[in-house]
Parts: sequence; C-alpha cells; structure tokens
Amino acid sequence: MRPEGLRYASTRVVDSLTFVILLELADGIEDPRPAIPEFLRFLEQLKGWVDGPPVIEHLDVVGSYNLFGTQRQESAVR
Repeated sequence: MRPEGLRYASTRVVDSLTFVILLELADGIEDPRPAIPEFLRFLEQLKGWVDGPPVIEHLDVVGSYNLFGTQRQESAVR
C-alpha cells in the first residue's frame, strides 16, 4: 500500500528506547495510517518497546535534500 500524499519513516536511536517517527502529509490530505492494518499492528508492538507515551513535536524544515516535499514547510515528529 502506498497512500498518496504521505511520507513516513520510523527510526530508533541506537542502543535506546527512543524512537523518532517522521511524518509528512501533503496539504489537504488526512492521515491514512489509522486505516492501514500493518500500521495498527506496528502501534501495538511499539507499546512494548517504549517506556512512555509519545511526545509530538512540530519541526520547521530549514534544509533538506530530497527528504521532504517542496510544498510543505512543517513536519511532525513523534
């Protein structure tokens, strides 16, 4: 499955319980992840891997090379 308007990456900081999840949604796109069974399974597994609730931060992209789309200036990190 490759939903349109979604760019997403999940990473884990080496040797820690810290995960960094980058999400970018195109303007006007609703987050399709809650309707994807694999994503819901990932969230269930994640509960056993982390030691607390997610912290959501918003980022202002100040520079990137092919990582974020050109139309979006802000991405969320979980």
